[in-house]
Amino acid sequence: MYDLSKRLFSISREIQRLAKDVDGYNTIRRKLEYALQDECFAKFIRSLNMQSRFIETAKETTPIKHENNNSAKEDKMLLQIEIPGVYIDNKPRKDGRWQGRIIKDGILQKTVYAESREKVLERIQAFLSGKSISKIRPRKNYTPILSEWLDKWFSAYKKPNVKASTERAISATLDILKKNFGHVEIGKLNPMDIQQYAVSYKSTRSRDLQMTYLNQAMAKAVKLKIIKSNPCEDLEYKKHKYGHKGALTRTQQAAFIAAISEHVLRPLFMLLLTTGLRIGEALALTYGDIDRERSEVTVNKNCVFIKGERILQTPKSKAAYRTVPMPAIVLELLPLGDSAEVVFDITYNSTKLVIDRIRKRLCIEDLSVHTLRHTYATRLDEASIAPKVKQYWLGHSRIEITQNIYTDVQKEHIDNQRKAFDDIFNDFDT
Repeated sequence: MYDLSKRLFSISREIQRLAKDVDGYNTIRRKLEYALQDECFAKFIRSLNMQSRFIETAKETTPIKHENNNSAKEDKMLLQIEIPGVYIDNKPRKDGRWQGRIIKDGILQKTVYAESREKVLERIQAFLSGKSISKIRPRKNYTPILSEWLDKWFSAYKKPNVKASTERAISATLDILKKNFGHVEIGKLNPMDIQQYAVSYKSTRSRDLQMTYLNQAMAKAVKLKIIKSNPCEDLEYKKHKYGHKGALTRTQQAAFIAAISEHVLRPLFMLLLTTGLRIGEALALTYGDIDRERSEVTVNKNCVFIKGERILQTPKSKAAYRTVPMPAIVLELLPLGDSAEVVFDITYNSTKLVIDRIRKRLCIEDLSVHTLRHTYATRLDEASIAPKVKQYWLGHSRIEITQNIYTDVQKEHIDNQRKAFDDIFNDFDT
């Protein structure tokens, strides 16, 4: 007992000295590999409450002795832990793969990954028997797990071709797919499982995006002959329907203008209301984009915020490059500045917070920053501006978007048109 206590004290002092030193990792692992097999020492280590990740790793992967072998599964588990210096994690990694390590004399010799614990053990045994793991013949129908394939597909085909904001949005959508199907081999994805997932997913917009990207990734895998068929080809579900977003009525518009009359962001909100610019386009404006002589503003860039960082990028589409007329009242609100100086040096969240407060004060349920753009489109329609001109000023690539989504035919305007209707038929003989 004295010798054991002396050994415990000696090793604990070394652990305390080496735990903060990366170079001491192998020394700790070598000592713990033998010492932790003593139950009393394991309890002692736990009592030290050491926070070092090296010690935590050693404790989590240390073999545990089993006394009974009542089943084939237990025999297999025992086989794994009876190989000296071999450790296999007790749960898969976040990407769905299992990890094993081979340690000799306290030094990490090899890290092995596979889709299951059994495959990890098989590859470790091959390595220990002198075979090269890279030369181990995989089963004929092996395919990568979905999380691995989505990462490769995204890096090769999506990331190089999209803007930073789009890259972030796609990545977030793929993370949802990885969470639900990431551990499954793409060759074993069941169309019925995907179908049930699609029809049961609550957010139809998110579901549509997930299925779109999954279908694209699987189609590419088929084209590259990684899998024989696309499990997403015959999915059937109701597509997300984009609701018609309303514009402010003239009464609401007047109330909004009054509410911002003394606000520091009045120039920005009046610009949005009278030019129909997207908020990202407005926040990207520099004084060089404003032509005071012609009363016009040119849109040639867009602003996004990613993790708090202000990033300038190209406009949403080719159609978004445009020149829009500005009312004199808005030009008067804008101060003068250097050509390269940003006109509105604020964040999107700042504008959203102000709009939210105004929405609550005015009790306008659907009021948002984007509502101002819809209001602009509706006012143009009421003024009988030609649809193609509206499309250009709004920067839409398709006129259907301008007419069917952004233009709101309001009751006030319909009532005003009644006189024109009456005039048409007043000359008819009765």
